[in-house]
Amino acid sequence: MTVFCYLKHNQEKYMIKPTKQSQMLYSTLLVAMVVMAMLAAMLWAIASNENGDYAAELAHSSVVFYVKFPCAVALHLVLYPEVAKGMSIMKFANNQHD
Repeated sequence: MTVFCYLKHNQEKYMIKPTKQSQMLYSTLLVAMVVMAMLAAMLWAIASNENGDYAAELAHSSVVFYVKFPCAVALHLVLYPEVAKGMSIMKFANNQHD
């Protein structure tokens, strides 16, 4: 959405025609609706405890917890560069807006 707003603000600079703007808006709204629908479905599954899959406990055993913890840390370390790239793109778009 940030990039869309940036392009909307700089439409003369990049020569973006109204038809392309409407396509980008439609795509942005469609993606946002799909993400919201997915989050709503996940929330419903957790709230209704589908098939008993979502227990209130942390893990079935301490061994599972000790395996999950380093995996979660490793996942965050692996994903950090991707998130940092996205953050730099968003910061660039916000700085260009000023």
